[in-house]
Amino acid sequence: MLSLFKEIKSDESVMHLLLWILRVVILGTALWALFLFSWQSFFLAILAYILSFIPEFIEYKFKTVLPIEFDFAIALFVFLSVFLGEIGDVYERFFWWDAVLHLASGFMLGYIAFLWLYIQVKRAKIDTSSKIHGFIIFCVAMALGALWEVFEFAMDQIFGLNMQKSGLLDTMWDLIVNSLGALSIALIGATYMKHGGVGFIRKSTHRFLLQNGLIE
Repeated sequence: MLSLFKEIKSDESVMHLLLWILRVVILGTALWALFLFSWQSFFLAILAYILSFIPEFIEYKFKTVLPIEFDFAIALFVFLSVFLGEIGDVYERFFWWDAVLHLASGFMLGYIAFLWLYIQVKRAKIDTSSKIHGFIIFCVAMALGALWEVFEFAMDQIFGLNMQKSGLLDTMWDLIVNSLGALSIALIGATYMKHGGVGFIRKSTHRFLLQNGLIE
């Protein structure tokens, strides 16, 4: 057990360092954009900086401790999508950029749904089939993905941005790709809840349960 805690602390230190490097880069870009009076870049950089704190908000709101890998994954996703995608105009340079990011976001959102469901099942000792577990994970991930599309629409309408690119077509393809990521984690999560997981899913989930006192 002692070696496990040492491993957790070591991994956390590296992830926290990388996490804050991303945030410093984003904040530095915001200050540079302000110096150049580039108001759209400044706004997007500040938006990216704020969104990188989503995991901390979830932890505070729900009194839980998320895996540090998840904290870093969210910050990295924000960096790649809002920061590089919008400020760096990477969406226009690489046609596959948007698809890859929404595939990853579907996976991450599905992992949030999986952790939430796992806690509910463990605490309430609910006995349902793995198919039901997978379906719930998929639906929650898709709902969260739809909320992100609403967020993009709101940013475009209120602040005159272009986060949706080609509008309805872009939104529908985003949701389709998002569903593939959600489906993959739904299958993995349902399998974990029935048989136990493998690889980083098992390690990360075990750490989450341990840090939140759900296992000893």
